[in-house]
Amino acid sequence: MSVTLNWGAANAALADSIKVYRATTPLDVNNLPAALATLAGSATSYADTTAVRNTVYYYAVGHVRAGNELLSPVLLMGHYPDTGPGPQTLLRGDWNLGYFGTCTPVQMFTPSTLNAQVPIPGTLTADGTITAWHKFIRKGKVLFIPNYYFTTTVQPYQLYNAGLLMGTNDNGTFPFTLNSGAMNGYTAPANQYKLATVGAYQFIVRAIRASDKPLTSYITGITDIFPSEYNDLIGRMGSTSLAGSPQDKWSDLVGAAGFSGWTQNFTANGVMASMTSSANLDVIAALTMGNGFAQTQSWLPVLELILT
Repeated sequence: MSVTLNWGAANAALADSIKVYRATTPLDVNNLPAALATLAGSATSYADTTAVRNTVYYYAVGHVRAGNELLSPVLLMGHYPDTGPGPQTLLRGDWNLGYFGTCTPVQMFTPSTLNAQVPIPGTLTADGTITAWHKFIRKGKVLFIPNYYFTTTVQPYQLYNAGLLMGTNDNGTFPFTLNSGAMNGYTAPANQYKLATVGAYQFIVRAIRASDKPLTSYITGITDIFPSEYNDLIGRMGSTSLAGSPQDKWSDLVGAAGFSGWTQNFTANGVMASMTSSANLDVIAALTMGNGFAQTQSWLPVLELILT
């Protein structure tokens, strides 16, 4: 498969040739890389057969005449031949941060079907409560998040012991030394790489990130949660009537209180951050700074597609 670029027909008398530029980082129009391809001036499309799967590219097309070049706007394209269950075309956003729409629980999981593959601690939410999974792409990762939490009354150490916290094939990364004093209820290191399968697709099951800061750092204030998976994804699910502009929202859904729960981040030694949504917030900004490990909270699973 390839990435295909299309542009309007140009008068052959106005273009001697057409150049196609590509990069994996934003293109600097004043310092362009070597052209990926040089085409006839009459060309109206280009198939990039060298594009690597699961990669985001920046493209620009230049029409050249007598040594002068007119450059098109930079176009962002993702070469993702298969993004997993549900819609394959972005509904809003772009390939760095975008929203595909929703999948059904039949296409993904109900609490009981996920629990059958990856045992979930706490009180399991009834299957009928989950009516959709939201599908996103963010920083190269295809992520699925249900429209309601999967468990209630769960403590952080229980998620850690179950391997459902960090989503990494190790014992997790923390801003403190992991021991019983730092994590109430902790008994032994637990691998954090839990996988679930639907058809031909595999997913890493984990908690959501409340901050893009390194996991070795504490969250020290509200500014640390911008950007984050939580605010970039779930935080844009509120009512469109509250949006600064329609493109700020992923959908026309009214915010739901089910978008809440424990995250991968910590605000102090032994204090995990939780996030809480509100139908009255345009962007979720309610960071709970005082939840210790002994407190119970809900858990909103993130399923990260293993790209192939």
